[in-house]
Amino acid sequence: MFGVQIKDKQFANPEDAPGAFRYGSDPGYLEEAMGIPITRGRSLTVRDDERAQPIVLINELFASRIWPGEGAIGKQDQLGGPNRPWRTVVGNCRNVRHEGLDAPPKLQVYVPERSGFNPDSDMVLAIRTSGDAAHWLRQRDKLSGR
Repeated sequence: MFGVQIKDKQFANPEDAPGAFRYGSDPGYLEEAMGIPITRGRSLTVRDDERAQPIVLINELFASRIWPGEGAIGKQDQLGGPNRPWRTVVGNCRNVRHEGLDAPPKLQVYVPERSGFNPDSDMVLAIRTSGDAAHWLRQRDKLSGR
């Protein structure tokens, strides 16, 4: 979990800033691969790359806790320190329980992987298929040298 500065609610002491889990993501990951709906605004697109305005998607918990009673779309936050760009919130997604179904949701932000931002985590490959899942597991094992 990393600190997040909020443009309209900056903290004098960065350690007082809220913490959020950051994830690099590609277009289609949330809705298509994982089935996580976008509840406000828009999702990531192929145009959200290193040449585009820095953007971020946030989960509903982040939006309601940081901007209670307000819309989060168009607000800005800064991830990863004062030298990083301000990112404009373009969408909200449903909360995800990354730490287990019995754990409460946490503040989460999704940054376009194409923007060049390193979310400080390993890459995860997620594939949704209606066909033979074992085929894709064999392909994964071939690619990873297992």
